[in-house]
Amino acid sequence: MTTAWKWRMFLFVRSVDATAENKAAFGAIFADNGSNESAGDEARAFDAPVKLSTTGELPAQVYGLNTPIKTTMRDALLVFLDGLTNARYVAVANADLPNYRDGEYIADNFGDLGIDPVGRVITFDQALGFLFREFGLQRIPDEDA
Repeated sequence: MTTAWKWRMFLFVRSVDATAENKAAFGAIFADNGSNESAGDEARAFDAPVKLSTTGELPAQVYGLNTPIKTTMRDALLVFLDGLTNARYVAVANADLPNYRDGEYIADNFGDLGIDPVGRVITFDQALGFLFREFGLQRIPDEDA
């Protein structure tokens, strides 16, 4: 399968950084890189994030997103992330690529993941496990589940 969305990012943003301004900036990165959606539509990725807290109950302290990205977004995303407080991400291959297989680890900013991720497939649930070990963050069950 050929896709322009070669990477997948598991992004975790503190609730204090989930401002309208930051959501708009995030949406603009996608709209400016050929998502075929408006920046406003792309900003809605934050409408249904995974919610996390140290108690596993509301209010959420962190929001998690699992989104495909293009390599052309890399620099803009890194600048965006630098403006946030302790945002965490893991990037994996979103398809089989010349140097990576689908789901294989590419990069992160966790520091020590506690595993050797090189050559390993990393899932969103594993990224949630990294957050639990690093910060004690737990998934808040959906209210309608």
